[in-house]
Amino acid sequence: MVRSGRTPHGGRQHAVLVFAAAFLAGASPSQSSTVAPVDIVQVVQEAVVVVHATAISSTSHWNDKHSLIVTDTQFQVHETLQGAAVSSVTVRVPGGQIGKLLVEVPGMIAFAPGAETVLALARDAHGALCVAGGGGGRWDVETQADRRTKIVRGPSLRPTNRDAQRPGLGKAAAAESPATLSAFLQDLRERVRTPAAPGGR
Repeated sequence: MVRSGRTPHGGRQHAVLVFAAAFLAGASPSQSSTVAPVDIVQVVQEAVVVVHATAISSTSHWNDKHSLIVTDTQFQVHETLQGAAVSSVTVRVPGGQIGKLLVEVPGMIAFAPGAETVLALARDAHGALCVAGGGGGRWDVETQADRRTKIVRGPSLRPTNRDAQRPGLGKAAAAESPATLSAFLQDLRERVRTPAAPGGR
């Protein structure tokens, strides 16, 4: 369901997309929020590709059914951590703006050009790449004031039962403070190399 209206300034048309439209993008309402801690093993298992990348450009357009505006962002890939190696990927998020029509989906945040991030990506119901875990597979990278240190911010990474049996692996996952990019990527590489046993995590 979309609610539309005009703002008092400049007559700008504004539409707010409620949870029902999240289904059109291949995600459930519960998936559109990333407040709860995310099990990184589950997110990575769901992903068809995991990359460290930087956003280059974004384009908003109607989906094939002309029922929802979506935004496709092209990324330059620095490293492929899981899946076939790629030099670029295009990631779709529900919502965006075409002309004066703006569509927003709660819990879904668009990528700004130049944004550096780590992404676990899955295919949505229409075959496009989207952030796995209903948005949980996204970890934004921030450069600190010293211009050398980079930290990773995103959903909490909680240790799993499998981690408890592997001393040292869950350090980045268990830390409450943001991890450095190098530590986060190393932890993620370890998890990708050692998949969870069937029927468990």
